[in-house]
Amino acid sequence: MSRLLVIVMVLVACGTGGNASRPDGLVADTYEASPDVRLDVSLDLADAADARPETGVDAAPDPSFEVGEDVTELPEPTKGFSLFDLTAVGSVRSMWASQDDSVWAVGDKGLVLRYDGHDFVPVAPVPTLENLYGVAGAAGTVVVVGAKGTAMAWRDGRWTDLAPPAAAADLYGVGVLGQDDIYVAGQGGLILHLSGGQWEQTETGIDFDLYAIWASPTGGVFAAGEGGSILELKGSSWVRQQVGTPVTRFRSIWRASDGTMFAVGSSGAVAIYNKLVWKLEVTNDPSEPPRDLYQVFGFGPDEVFAVGSGGIVLRRDAKKWGVQTVAGPYNVTADLRCIAGRLLPDGKRQLFAAGLGGAALELVDKKWVDRTLGVTRKLFGVHCRGDGEVVAVGEHGLVLTYKGGRFGTIASGTDANLNAISGDFVVGDHGTLLFWSTGSFVVVPTSTEEDLSDVWAEGDSAWAVGRAGTVFGAFSDHAVQAGFGSARLEAVCTTRGGAVVAAGAGGRVLWNLGQGFQPVATGTTSDLWDLMPASDDEVFAVGDNGVVLRCKSAGCQRIFDEPTTFLYGVGGRPDLTLAAGWAGVVLRLDGGEPKRLETGCFSVFRAVAAGDKGPAYLVGDSGTFASYEP
Repeated sequence: MSRLLVIVMVLVACGTGGNASRPDGLVADTYEASPDVRLDVSLDLADAADARPETGVDAAPDPSFEVGEDVTELPEPTKGFSLFDLTAVGSVRSMWASQDDSVWAVGDKGLVLRYDGHDFVPVAPVPTLENLYGVAGAAGTVVVVGAKGTAMAWRDGRWTDLAPPAAAADLYGVGVLGQDDIYVAGQGGLILHLSGGQWEQTETGIDFDLYAIWASPTGGVFAAGEGGSILELKGSSWVRQQVGTPVTRFRSIWRASDGTMFAVGSSGAVAIYNKLVWKLEVTNDPSEPPRDLYQVFGFGPDEVFAVGSGGIVLRRDAKKWGVQTVAGPYNVTADLRCIAGRLLPDGKRQLFAAGLGGAALELVDKKWVDRTLGVTRKLFGVHCRGDGEVVAVGEHGLVLTYKGGRFGTIASGTDANLNAISGDFVVGDHGTLLFWSTGSFVVVPTSTEEDLSDVWAEGDSAWAVGRAGTVFGAFSDHAVQAGFGSARLEAVCTTRGGAVVAAGAGGRVLWNLGQGFQPVATGTTSDLWDLMPASDDEVFAVGDNGVVLRCKSAGCQRIFDEPTTFLYGVGGRPDLTLAAGWAGVVLRLDGGEPKRLETGCFSVFRAVAAGDKGPAYLVGDSGTFASYEP
């Protein structure tokens, strides 16, 4: 059911102007009208998802919660409440550093992560749950390979199944020369070459497994594997060289730009190609026997790294290998399987290693310290789409998706914090306004640097508010400043009866039925962080001190408060409405008196949303993502 709502934004003064105090706690602002601003908006009653971040200008403090000595255990969560761990990524098997300075990682059950400068976040889910063992790329294409002949290419923001003709064979290594020039290696000496859209199996003359392949336009193509063998493609034939012992398994191969090559493998085997011959080297690993090595990576011939089982990390300078310090503290003996890095603009190196169980390390001040994979930054907003996909937005331009039990990300094209999402609209800091169009986000010009705190979509238009007190009308290709004041606004929504409502600092609620925004007596000075329609002519408002208000144009009724609680988000649908906030607090607001749900956590929740049916979803700090379905 939808209703066409035409509101002429004739914004009138809210009170007497200036900063005069009011008995109800409101500070009056003058909202100046922009001429001839009109929004034609279609209100979809199913679109009741809304979300709000907290800013650094709280009226009340937001302390970090620490479990004290008197807190022995958390209560069991209410039945139907589930908390997802977005850092439990599973085992990581291979890494690759691209020329655009991003780092990719692949692993078990279709895992594909990409380092975006802040987190290793999941790429859009690859269409397979097979284990992935190799990753490489070139020319805007990234290829992942894995069990049962899996080979997928990432191009232009989507996955393509390359469908190699060896569905039963596991593929372990991949080398990419171009979008249509790809080599893969795997079980039983298998090497396939994709060229001209066609796969060709090349004869290697061996029947043992090949674990790695390296391809470069100037350095040729090499493969490495069992039997201590390294293969080189010369013309159309593979030439085998015996480099290690017959029991050596070479797991990885890497080439520097000057032609120097390195291969690493079982029992600490390391080989170097000095542009003339291959020869074995000693790693100085104190373990006996030396630990297995699984991947090698370098920034140049005089700065090469290798990692392996038992937490071994090696570095080679111009002359010899040395064992690096792994400070951990938790992943000191982790079974590492991969390593890759990137050059930063200031010339510094950023290096990552990862392995089984999602264990990961980062090189910081010449020591390897624990690193968390997956989403760790704040999520500020969440929305449920009609197709069942859940979309959350957060710090540094993060757009996270969840559907069918799998997480992914969508490129937003910005590093600005994204504060809210509703329908096809996303708003964020520095005047950021995005619109979802034909499979990607486009930037909508706003002509403002004001941080936009909230958005409420109605079809192909939306209302947005900012932290300098501005109200905007948003469309797919432009935005108009509908009016402005001086008090911070944090939330906006429309009632089912067609009123536009905004809320923010100092308990402010403003109501517009087409004749301009008018202040509503709220009876509180607590900052309000979020709004949601409660009925045809009412909204819920939540905020600091655990305040929950049920507001009409004539005033607000306080239905809940708890001075030690901060509520940042409210959302859902008429039969499943939740308010959520600090220290794992979640209240259910539908069905009479507010009822507290046990979440079994102390997470900070920032936003709530639900679709027409199914669970409600909650997001928040440190990658918090939860669902509740009674």
